[in-house]
This record gives sequence, structure tokens and C-alpha cells, in this order.
Amino acid sequence: MKYRREIDGLRSLAVLPVILFHAGLEALSGGYVGVDVFFVISGYLITCIILGEVAAGKFSIVTFYERRARRILPALFLVLVLTLPFAWAWLVPQELKEFSASLMSVMVFASNVLMWLQSGYFDTAAELKPLLHTWSLAVEEQYYVIFPLFVLLAWRFKRKGLFVLLALVALASLGLAQWASVHKPSAAFYLLPTRAWELAVGALVAMAHTFKGDETAGPWGSAAVRQWGSLAGFAAIVYGCLVFNHTTPFPGVYALVPTLGAAAIILWASPATWVGRWLGHPWLVGIGLVSYSAYLWHQPLFAFARIKTMGAPSPLLMGTLAVASVVLAWGSWKFVEAPFRAKGRFDRRQIFTLALAGSLFFLAVGAVGYWREGFPERFSLPAPVAAQFNREEPRIKHCYASPQLHTRADWLCEFGAAGAPVRTLVVGDSHARAMLPAIEAAALQTGLRFAFTASSACPPLLKVYPIKRQQDDVDCHRLNQRVLAHAREAGIQRVYLVGRWSAYGQDDHARPRETLPIGLSPQTQGTKAQARQAFAAGLAESVRAYREAGIELVVVGQAPEQVVEPRAAYYRLFDAPPPARAALLQAAAPTRAH
Repeated sequence: MKYRREIDGLRSLAVLPVILFHAGLEALSGGYVGVDVFFVISGYLITCIILGEVAAGKFSIVTFYERRARRILPALFLVLVLTLPFAWAWLVPQELKEFSASLMSVMVFASNVLMWLQSGYFDTAAELKPLLHTWSLAVEEQYYVIFPLFVLLAWRFKRKGLFVLLALVALASLGLAQWASVHKPSAAFYLLPTRAWELAVGALVAMAHTFKGDETAGPWGSAAVRQWGSLAGFAAIVYGCLVFNHTTPFPGVYALVPTLGAAAIILWASPATWVGRWLGHPWLVGIGLVSYSAYLWHQPLFAFARIKTMGAPSPLLMGTLAVASVVLAWGSWKFVEAPFRAKGRFDRRQIFTLALAGSLFFLAVGAVGYWREGFPERFSLPAPVAAQFNREEPRIKHCYASPQLHTRADWLCEFGAAGAPVRTLVVGDSHARAMLPAIEAAALQTGLRFAFTASSACPPLLKVYPIKRQQDDVDCHRLNQRVLAHAREAGIQRVYLVGRWSAYGQDDHARPRETLPIGLSPQTQGTKAQARQAFAAGLAESVRAYREAGIELVVVGQAPEQVVEPRAAYYRLFDAPPPARAALLQAAAPTRAH
């Protein structure tokens, strides 16, 4: 296969936005699209190799997976083994347990499935997961289990038949991704069926090259097509990085922007084009060569920095770590990646032995860490405090964060003085659940009884639709309509609205990437301006509707939010020497109420 410098330059255009996005650079709100560019590049390169070998009658499944093992595992093993002491020293039990589960999932290339299963409302924040980024490796490896077999089985239909079949598969995957990005966003983001089309785009580009009869063919088309086509591709990737954000439905049709941009660069960029010359710059080519290792290094560095500082690390620290990830990448590429990819230094048997031994080691370490619940004995947390972390509220399980609350018969709970009439209703989001013990205590003291229902990330406002990414099944709009109807029918005299108000698209929220945008329709893009408009309209509509029904409406101010997860703060507080406790207490102090 002919080497193309601009492809390595394109790798740098993929990895740098991802690193800067994860570092917290707000200007690159869509930097995550670099992963989509990686998928296209991988699909292109692997398909070029497979087609060339199949056409020559030299393709071997064993050789194919030997190459994958040489490429993926040595650098991955190095990063994993170096994260272990930091995980042991800095992760609290629940975090270490989740890290242990991640270790096991990485070894069987199923971390994307694990991240999907852990993507609930109360899982560890994504930015605190050292191995979060391995989900994309899992997607690629799952694809490469299936794709070579697909090519071998479909080869009987010749190149054009294979191209048509692959295009149909890609269209089906894209259609599924578009549907799931709206209805099952977590599954859409992490799982292979909704990501396969992006790798297939790269594969289709590779096949388009081969139609010229040259397996090593590079860019094609007239000079003008190459010039403007590659420039359009570059502009598309930059547009995605700068304009997309966490509210953009992904990876549906919006993902066509970076993927087709990458495809256009692969198709048309060359040293004769502006984009090809720029991507062929030695600095960009150098970063592209180490891009895999840079991708591996950056997330553990960022996650451990956030964990250790118990808050938001300074921009200077995150910038330094971003540079460090590239420096470390150069070292691991030179001393680990390159030697293991050189067949003269390690033969096939040694590579497979290393793969098996390393995988079994990390599986064992992960299994022990998970089985031992993250080794809580590492900390000296008093037992009464630890017991509070395990306290559950089974009484309200069915009326809080339950799917399809708007259709369930048991959607309400009642609390307070037994036998008293229910004339009060409390409705809200997760903050309503947090306030429930205090509200219940007040009701018991005053001899009152009240009804309660709440749903995570659902603002308790009429006329408002969350542009939801965390919920798959709860229809907040219908739930709030049901609350109003019940209040009218049941003779409710007072309704309390409890919410995490600052989360719904406001500028002053402590963690801007965790905002939960809202709109006046489900199709709203979710900008902050639209969220503020929807919030004002929803509040006004709620006041009007409840007042018209003769019901007193009370909007409860937002409780102070913790900058860090309280459980982690307590674990570290009790293990810190006295001089450090004051600093930890200050770092763990709640933000001001909004």
C-alpha cells in the first residue's frame, strides 16, 4: 500500500481536537468528532490492506489479527500498567471498582458496552473515568472481527457487488444511528451497530480507489476537484469541531459532517493541493504517527488530574498535560509501538504469547479489584460515615427516575403523617429526591401528608421539552401534564416545584458540559438562548395553569451543588494529614445556590 503523508497529517487533525476537547477547551465544543475521523481513517487503511491481499490471494485471518495485536496491544498494555499505581492510590472504592470493571472490559474489547451500561444518571462523571476513551478501540476491534469475514464471503460478487453490499450496510447503520441518537442516545454513541457506518465510509473510499484497478491508488479526480474537494473536507471537520456540542444528536446525520469531511480529504488531498501540503507538514505528520499513543495517554492524565485536585484543574495544568500526552506518545511510539511492529524483532508466537499473558494479567487484576469492591480498607473512613453512602431509599424507587412515569399506575408515592389527607404534591428532578428527607421530616412534624414524584433531568415545568441525552424513555413533557391533571382531580391545594434550575441551559452552571438544555419542542437544537426562552415560557405557563386551577404553586430555590462528588471528598478528607484537610474542605465546599 502506497504511503500518503497527508493521511498521517489527517490523524493529527483527528487526535488534537479530541485531546483539547477533553482538556476542557470550550472553543472546541465539538472536538469529540475527531473520533469519527479516526473511524474513517481506520476503515480506509484496513480495507486497502484486506482488498490488496484478497485480490492477490494472500489474505490470512491469522496474519490480519497478528498485525492488529502488534498495532494495538503493546502501547495499550504500557498505558494500563502505568495507570494501576495511580488508580490504587487515588481512586476511592467505588471509583476503583468501576476502574477494575473497565480493565476487564478493555481486555475483551467490550468497553463500549460497559460505558453504555454505566451511562446512567448517577454513574461516575465521564471526565473522571481514566479508561473512558477505550470505548472507541472496542468499536474498531468488534468491527474488525466481522469485516474480514464479510469481505471473504462477499468477494464472490466481485468489487462492484461488494461495494453495493457495503453501501447498503452503511445506510442501514446510519439509519439506525439517526433513530437511536434521538431515542437511545447512549446506545447510539457507544455501540457498534450505530457506529459501523463510519468505518464503512472509509472502506467505501478505499474501494472507490480500487475501481481504477490499482490497489495502491491515491487521490483521484481533476486538479480542481482535488483542490476544492479536499478543502471542503477540511472545512467540514473544522466546522464540526467548532459548532457541534454535547446537545448535538450523535452519531446520526450530524456525524456525516466530519465523516464525509475525512472521506473527502482521503479521496482528494495530495501534495499538489493546499490541504495535502498543510497536512503533510512534518509537525503534523509527526503527531499523526504517534496519534494512537497520544489518544491512549491523554484521558488517564486528565482524569487523574481532576480526581487528585477534586475540582476543575487550572487551564495551565490541563494544557501542560495535553502537551505531556504527546511527549509520552512519542516515547511509547519509539520504544514500544515501533519495535513490536517490526516483525524481525518479535515473531508471531511471541506476539500472541504476549497478547494472551497481558490480557490474562489485566483480567485477573480487574476481577480482584471488582470482587473486593475497590478495596475500601485502603481508607480509614469511619464506619458510620461509610454506612451513609450505602443508604438507599427503596420506598421511592417506583416513583423516581422510573421509565415511562407518565404511563405507570404507581407513579406517585405518599409520605408524612399517616391518615392525614393528601393536599400537597411535590414534583421535580433529582434535587427533589435529595430534598425529600427534609420535606418528609417537616411534614411529620406538622402532621401533614404529601404526594411525591420526580424524574432525573426532568424540569418540573409545563410546556417544556428537555433535549435529553441522559434519559431514553422518560417523557418529561407528558409527566408534567399528568402532574397537573392529577392535582386538579385529586383536590391538591399546593404544588411544590423542586429542580436543579441552573442545569437547564444556564450560563452560570458550575459544570457547563453537564447542562441539560430544554426547548419549546423536542426538535429544538438546545442552545442556551433557546433554553432561557423555554425556561421563561415554561415557568409562566406553570404559574398560569396552576393558578387557573386554584392551586397554590411554590417554586423551591435550588440547593447548593457540590463541586466534587461528596463520597470521594469524605474518603480523601479522612485520609489526609491535618494540614491538608483545610484545603480539601475548601475544594469540596458547595457552590453558591443559583
